[in-house]
Amino acid sequence: MHKIFYLHELVDLIVEHLALVKPRSDSNWHRDPDTHAYDPLLLAARRDVKALGQTSIIGLLLAVDAVEEIPRNYGSRGSIKQWRMTRHLSEIDIPLLLRYSSRIRELFLPSLPKLEVIETTEGMLSFQNVVVLFPRLRLISSHSFNNAELNFVMSTVSDGSLTHMVTRTAAPVPPTFMAMVAKRRHRLQALYLSFSDLDDHIVNIGRTVKILLEEAPVLTELHIWNDISQHVNVFSAAAYLPQLTNLSLSDRSLSFDGPNANFHKLTKLHFCMANMASFMSAMANVTFPNLQSFHVVLYTCDSNSHRPRDLLFSIVRVCHEAPLSSLVLRSTSDRDPSSPPMETLGPNSLDILMHFPLQELRIWMLWSWDLTDDTMERIAHEWPDMQDLRLDPAGTWPRPSNVTAYGLEVLTSSCGNLSVLGLQLNIAPTYCKWSKESDPHAHVEDSTWSEALTVLFVGHSNIDSPADVTQFLSHVFPNLKTCTPEQPVEVGDQVMYKRWSDVYEFFSSRNMARYEARQRDDNRDAK
Repeated sequence: MHKIFYLHELVDLIVEHLALVKPRSDSNWHRDPDTHAYDPLLLAARRDVKALGQTSIIGLLLAVDAVEEIPRNYGSRGSIKQWRMTRHLSEIDIPLLLRYSSRIRELFLPSLPKLEVIETTEGMLSFQNVVVLFPRLRLISSHSFNNAELNFVMSTVSDGSLTHMVTRTAAPVPPTFMAMVAKRRHRLQALYLSFSDLDDHIVNIGRTVKILLEEAPVLTELHIWNDISQHVNVFSAAAYLPQLTNLSLSDRSLSFDGPNANFHKLTKLHFCMANMASFMSAMANVTFPNLQSFHVVLYTCDSNSHRPRDLLFSIVRVCHEAPLSSLVLRSTSDRDPSSPPMETLGPNSLDILMHFPLQELRIWMLWSWDLTDDTMERIAHEWPDMQDLRLDPAGTWPRPSNVTAYGLEVLTSSCGNLSVLGLQLNIAPTYCKWSKESDPHAHVEDSTWSEALTVLFVGHSNIDSPADVTQFLSHVFPNLKTCTPEQPVEVGDQVMYKRWSDVYEFFSSRNMARYEARQRDDNRDAK
């Protein structure tokens, strides 16, 4: 499909070309490379002018000059290209605007305002009569603080085309956006809401979402990243959506009543809950037989009634024989060093998950672990297609860890696509089961365990010699870009953190040097 069908910013795709040409005393065409962008919209405008037999492109564009560019040295936003409205849009502008806007299927409003927000902007971006400028628009994604642009689209979009609506902003959601959600509910296929928690219109948002969930026969994706549980139980209502395949929701309620339902079409679920108890309550009577991706975020991992193993068993029960390939468990609360861990997850603790065909397993719950090389061998055998494995590297592990270089070798060499790994390691010579040489790195000088591994999270792992570890890791993982330790929690963590930071600096510098070398090679080839 031609580029002009997919353009990313409202002003850039409809009105920027109207202001690219400045008035010239001789009315001749001049291009200033500093201010005139080579964009397909402007090129198309020039072709249209030629086809219409116009003698002066300047004359045509000045006839519909609705905006002007704010100089680059204007105020504190001099580096941002902005436009200032200079007159009202009128019916004489419609034919030229329609030439481009009628082709647009997807529209993205940027987070940085392109129009200068002044009192008259809203009125200038409007017509006296009803005008449809976007008859084919199917998706609108708004990240903008400037409601004038969004309202302009909402007032000129076709009644029967819009099926995907997205707003991600730190500001309140414009009422016109939610009004369109309610209006389009019978044909809406995807809705994404993320907004300021201080939004005064949250009652209206909750009411609109409730109406939507009662009459949304074709809705397949629903993402609500703010807690609107006081106005509607999204999870329970979502159980009755016949086509829903992708659900994201946030609920900070300490007590949660989950539905009694089989979400048989759901393939992706992202759940943000208050704590482990509320999550267990939500999962009590539901099943997800076809779930492929399950992300769980807990605002606090504290719970007096449930253990980590309970959470894992709950996930296994609700997913049962689902083809789960991605599982993410994360807590947003900080670890309290004075709080004893609820239980230690031993070498076999992950076995209950191994019937899932996982390619991504990310656990960041600050739990207590005691995994071993045998655990790494089982992971390598059961999940050979693993791509992202993070086993709570910031959690509580034995010092030193019982995962040695042997387990690291088995895991990374067996999982050929593993690019991200997080766990606590012990790669000191005395823990290398496979090495009897005095120099623990002598036999790996010419060997490579994995070329896929690029990111390594080591948590609070023990480390004796940063230089030796750096040499070792750089040999076995030649494409490693970063090796990141966790911020110290206890007093004894400071020394280890400093040593790992030296390793981190080496890989960061090496990665930057490689990038600069590639840039030089590309520039040399381009000449």
